[in-house]
Amino acid sequence: RAVELLEEKGIKAALINARFVKPLDEELILDWASRTGRVVTLEENALVGGFGSAVLELLAREEQLVSVLTLGLPDRFVTHGTQQELRRELGLDASSVASRVEEWMSRGQEKVVFLVS
Repeated sequence: RAVELLEEKGIKAALINARFVKPLDEELILDWASRTGRVVTLEENALVGGFGSAVLELLAREEQLVSVLTLGLPDRFVTHGTQQELRRELGLDASSVASRVEEWMSRGQEKVVFLVS
């Protein structure tokens, strides 16, 4: 849904469902990173040591100079609630994600690839 909200505002976004942190589909990630120059990782896991970190490590190792925005759970205790409530509270609902990406995108390019784990 976040991709649809961004496209309504003229931001071209591709969505890739990474499904698994291991093994990373390195070829696919590197291909899209080079095409767009910007990557957003989105996960419902801790950011520290998570999917976004693995993508950053891959891009650094392969010397891919792209901007990366990592979105996920903070390194703290998360309160109880429904999935919808927690996504909204943590800024991981579609509207919040689209707003954060739109703000980030306002600094440059018009294309982005979403890698979702």
